[in-house]
Amino acid sequence: MALRILIILTAIVFGFQGHPQTNWDLKKDGHGIKVWAADSGATSFKAVKVECLLKGNINRLIEILLDVDNHKNWVYSTIHSYLVKKISEKELRYYVELEFPLFTKNRDLVIDMVINRDTTRNVATIYTDAVTGVVPEKDGIIRIVSFHARYEVDQVDQDHLHIVYYSVADPGGAIWPARANLVVAKGPYNTFINLSGLLAK
Repeated sequence: MALRILIILTAIVFGFQGHPQTNWDLKKDGHGIKVWAADSGATSFKAVKVECLLKGNINRLIEILLDVDNHKNWVYSTIHSYLVKKISEKELRYYVELEFPLFTKNRDLVIDMVINRDTTRNVATIYTDAVTGVVPEKDGIIRIVSFHARYEVDQVDQDHLHIVYYSVADPGGAIWPARANLVVAKGPYNTFINLSGLLAK
């Protein structure tokens, strides 16, 4: 297991690319967390990749992700979130409101989360995608209708998780992509700093 951790740490340090065809640009590197950005091809807003090796286990990570009411305590700019529907033990739907001071109006969205876990290999892939037509739109809040993300999680030993996270979103409204892309790494980086703290508890 120690060799496996060493290989993963080497890959992170030297910029392992989960999608070699994408030209990822390193935007933030600290506390073992690296954040990249790249042209998404689907929107003018940058795609994001985060890679890190965190202390913790898959059970605790899934517990944190499923506790959507408490996302406001660790997911950057989340001010309100709640469960809309539990579809199954591995799938749920939840509402999120995000504070967007840079863009003057808050955003919100409804997300479907699907957890695919392979207990034999001790890995998991978690998908989060925006869905529409579930919760009525609210006055003064812009609804995000395009958001796609996934976590690729590997329990490398009893105490450590290797996580690669990808996301791309269009926040909607009258926003200059160039302005938004200037701060593209801030939210993911702070979110994973907070997640690291929760996993270590």
